[in-house]
Amino acid sequence: MRLRNDREGYGSVSIGLHWLIAIVFLAEILLGVAMTRILPETAVATFWAYQWHKSFGLLLLFLSALRLVWVLVETRPVDLTGHGSALAAGVVHRYLLFAPILIALAGWIIVSVSPLAIPTFAFNLVVVPHLPLVPGDEAERRAIAVHRWLAYGTAIIVAIHIAAALMHQFLWRDGTMTRMLPRRRQSAGNDR
Repeated sequence: MRLRNDREGYGSVSIGLHWLIAIVFLAEILLGVAMTRILPETAVATFWAYQWHKSFGLLLLFLSALRLVWVLVETRPVDLTGHGSALAAGVVHRYLLFAPILIALAGWIIVSVSPLAIPTFAFNLVVVPHLPLVPGDEAERRAIAVHRWLAYGTAIIVAIHIAAALMHQFLWRDGTMTRMLPRRRQSAGNDR
């Protein structure tokens, strides 16, 4: 499989980043719900759930920033739809490029303005410094609200994105969805 995109389809870097970000985002939503709605506030498990949530949030920030740079420098495959959904797809794709970055930054802001000043142990390997912001209860409440609204709003957009991909695959049968699935190329000339 080729690394880079061409006009016909996506390369392995774009496909890999898409699916890695999708998996990390899903894990973050599930972990976020578990730590805020299921686990007791005082449990040691909750502390570590928050640490893992912050760790995967930083990973999401890194992968999403890398994907944004990749999209800016890489070829965009030709739209296959032909039924007027290109504009909506473009808006959703642009939103999904920026939303994970904004969600992760909002999470980092929460940690940085929290009066509790709990350090972030990224994957239990390194301590990530707080952003240079003034801690306070009101700032923390606002950052939590922004983080929550962005995360849940993005989850809804992702559900719409998945529904649209399934429509492309099973209703319109235009090949749009299959371009984002890993595949092998027959021609050795396509490897770059």
